[in-house]
Amino acid sequence: MTVTIHELIERKKPADLEKIERTLAAQPARSPEAEAALSALIWRRRTDGRSGLLGAFMHKDCAERIAMLGDHLEEIGAHDAAAALRELRAEIPLSDDLIGRGLIDWVDSRPDIVREARELDSRLEDVAPLIWDYLRDCGDAVPDLPLHQPRRGLLARWLS
Repeated sequence: MTVTIHELIERKKPADLEKIERTLAAQPARSPEAEAALSALIWRRRTDGRSGLLGAFMHKDCAERIAMLGDHLEEIGAHDAAAALRELRAEIPLSDDLIGRGLIDWVDSRPDIVREARELDSRLEDVAPLIWDYLRDCGDAVPDLPLHQPRRGLLARWLS
């Protein structure tokens, strides 16, 4: 039986956010609401670890969305996350194109940016509840797609 995005939204299990993210990312064309949800999901995954807020700038999948990420976070209701992102972005004197490639080496040589990011990160709350609410409120604007299943090779299918 195939599980869809809307079924996962109703279950509201934390592990399902990654499944929703993978499914939305696999779609070639997305509605503006689905795009905002995808940005927020990527933001959550990349800023959840040790790197915190800097993860948004250090990982390519999040950094390439940096120009629109603040607006997308605002759209889902994560106003504090959007403000922290914009404040840290103002401290980084590089273009969005350069940031879009990731800033691991650049950040390592700037301890002041790291301190600023940690201070901002300490004030942030988890965006997961806001993402769940946003996905539920969007209704049909986020398509009810079957979950993205990675393709399995011939040998893997034969041995399973």
